[in-house]
Amino acid sequence: MCSFGGGGNTAASDARASEDTRQQDVRAATGRIDETFQRFDEPFFQNRGQAFTDFANPQVNDQYARARQGLMFALADGGLTRSSVAAQRLGDLERDYGQQKIAVADQARGYGQQARADVEQSRAGLVQQATATGDAALSGNAAMNEANRLGGAQTFSPLGALFQNVAAGIGVSANARAADRVREASGARLFQPAQTSGRVVNR
Repeated sequence: MCSFGGGGNTAASDARASEDTRQQDVRAATGRIDETFQRFDEPFFQNRGQAFTDFANPQVNDQYARARQGLMFALADGGLTRSSVAAQRLGDLERDYGQQKIAVADQARGYGQQARADVEQSRAGLVQQATATGDAALSGNAAMNEANRLGGAQTFSPLGALFQNVAAGIGVSANARAADRVREASGARLFQPAQTSGRVVNR
C-alpha cells in the first residue's frame, strides 16, 4: 500500500527549519546591534547637552563682562553713573544676560534630544537591515561603524554678538541732562529779582 503526502510534509518541515534558522540569525544580528549600542545610555545624552553648555557659557559670561564694562565706562563718561539711566541700562543688561543663559540651557537640551533621536533612527535602520539579511557579522560591523559615528566628538560654532548697543544713546542722555541744567540755570537768572540801590536821594 502506497503512502501519499510524504513529500509535502518534508517540504513543510524544511521550510520551518529554514525559518527557524533565519530567526536565529536575525536574533544574533540584532543582539550584536544591541550590544554595540549599549553605550548610548542616559548619561551619554546628558553629556551631549553638557558639552554645549561647557562650550557656550564661558562665551556668554565673557561677552556679558565686556558689555557691562563698556556700559559702565559710557555711564561714567556721561556723568550718569548714579542716574536712573544707569539703573535702567544695567537692569536691561542683567535681564538679557539671564535670557542668554536660559537660551544656552534650551539649546543644550536640544542637543541631547537630537542625539537620542539620531541613535534611535540609526538603530532602527540597522535592525531593519538585520531582519532582511540575517547576517550577524554584517550587522555587527555596521553597528560598530554607526556607533563610532554617533559617539564622535561634537563641534559647535562660536556664538555671535549677544549684547549689542548696550551703551547706545548714553551720550545723548548726558547731553540732554547738561542742556536741562543749562536751561534751569538760565531760567533762574532770568527770573531773579533785579537788585535795587538802597541809597535814598533827598530833594
